[in-house]
Amino acid sequence: MPGTIAFEPMGIGDLLRRSRHVVPPNQRSYAWEERNVRDLLQDINAEMSRNAPAAPEYFLGIIVLVGGKDGRALSISDGQQRLATTSIILARIRDIFIEIGQTQRASSIDTEFLSKIDFETGDTKSQIELNAEDNVFFTEVILKPYPHVIPEHTFIRSSNRRLLASSKTAYEYLKTLVDSYNDSSKTPYLRQWVRFIKERTHIIAVTVPDENQAFRIFETLNDRGVKASQVDLLKNFFLETSGERMDETHSLWTEMTGKIEAQFPDEDDQMILYLRHLWITKYGHTVEKDLSTKIRPNITSPALAANFVFEANQAALNYVALTDPSHLKWNSYKINTKEYINTINQHLKVTQIRPLLFAIAMRFSPDEATKAFRYAVSISVRFLIFGGRGGFLDEHYAAKAHDIGTSKITTARELRDAMANIVPTDKQFENAFASARVSKGYLARYYLRAIDKILDGDSDPEFVANEDYSATNLEHIVPLRPSSEWHVSIDEAASIQTLIGNMTLLSAKKNVALGNQSFEEKVKVYKDSTYKITNSLEKYGNKFGFDEIKARQLELAQHAVKTWPLTFS
Repeated sequence: MPGTIAFEPMGIGDLLRRSRHVVPPNQRSYAWEERNVRDLLQDINAEMSRNAPAAPEYFLGIIVLVGGKDGRALSISDGQQRLATTSIILARIRDIFIEIGQTQRASSIDTEFLSKIDFETGDTKSQIELNAEDNVFFTEVILKPYPHVIPEHTFIRSSNRRLLASSKTAYEYLKTLVDSYNDSSKTPYLRQWVRFIKERTHIIAVTVPDENQAFRIFETLNDRGVKASQVDLLKNFFLETSGERMDETHSLWTEMTGKIEAQFPDEDDQMILYLRHLWITKYGHTVEKDLSTKIRPNITSPALAANFVFEANQAALNYVALTDPSHLKWNSYKINTKEYINTINQHLKVTQIRPLLFAIAMRFSPDEATKAFRYAVSISVRFLIFGGRGGFLDEHYAAKAHDIGTSKITTARELRDAMANIVPTDKQFENAFASARVSKGYLARYYLRAIDKILDGDSDPEFVANEDYSATNLEHIVPLRPSSEWHVSIDEAASIQTLIGNMTLLSAKKNVALGNQSFEEKVKVYKDSTYKITNSLEKYGNKFGFDEIKARQLELAQHAVKTWPLTFS
């Protein structure tokens, strides 16, 4: 009856056999991790092995489908992870059948569960068609025999890597089980797996008449163990809202995703972070958990949905460039711009400031951006030394990113003036630096190297090139385990270690040789160093203790103000 919702219990294998299924553009890519696949395999194996009066069976949940009209394939609203993974498992059973010489049974799995010949066209089509990001890789690599051969120059997305990992997990798990049987028992055992997947791995297939009902069900049901992520739901929302412009919006979304995934291949949360940072530049501070609820009231028409995704795709290159100093974007900027970006990413490793940098990259002219990025280095160091609560910085960085994104702030000086009431002043920074403890070696090394450059008269001391860290070590002047010549107890030495006044730079070879020798012996090496921050230790004579550390750190603090200034000269 038209318009009704049908509920039908069946084996998931029977569902694969019965009809072809297509993942619509508004659905996420393959999301299961190795642990999800392993859990499924272990659960099936446990139920198959269970000694019970009734025939063993395993319930795999509800799968929501949109009814295929006019003989078309069914559209998967919820269940693609389970259907795709089941196909992978069957493909690996097929491969093991081939290995043990059962080629006819292997061929039967292919033609019964994995692919069928289209009567009209004569083409062979897989029983599951994944989305645009995954389908070619799924059909041309994953469903082909294991081990997989990946064509040269193939761009592998993060979801493609998950497909590869799932396939490997399934093959190795099944192969280990099969190899535990003697040759005569391997075929019956594999037949048991196929029958169980076909008939006893139960699902309830819910078929709905249209996408609207499917969308509502999709938001209330989860795949087995993997809740639809916020970015999945946002993608679904934008495509649903874009109406007749869905194909255009999907193409733009796919292009945008490709740009972000190419730069952040191992960071699955990066897409939602990018969308949040873009939203901040347009609408102000937004935390991740509220992003979806903030977007929906503002994107209310096909034009707004399509235009936002278009803008997001355009802006993605600016976002990617923030973590890549060699990006083509920076070719029209002063060379210092690349240096400041490298410093923020490689030496300071700060990420909270990224929405502000993103807004600068999108809105400021190249000259103003160069000045603003240098200012960003200075305030990042000042907050690292002086301290800044996470929420406090998030809110203020977001507020200024929004002001830049909406053109309320258009120059580096306007940005500095707008942040004057929250950024530590020169005096505050100097006082904080004079007593600062630095526990992260990469930060201490950067601080000392940058100050050393200003002692050497460098006009851009805050930029430190990618030096060979294996050749230069962070040297603790008073060692952690001092000899009796130091007249410092073990406890006192431990308390001194993180004070930056007790640190300097030294070649790795000389650093190892010094060990816990006396200061008098160390100075003989220090005075020959090419680093001014190190050879200047000669002025302390033969004694270096807590008082000398305090005096040296105060001196370093005075240089720090000049190294990370708030001026643009």
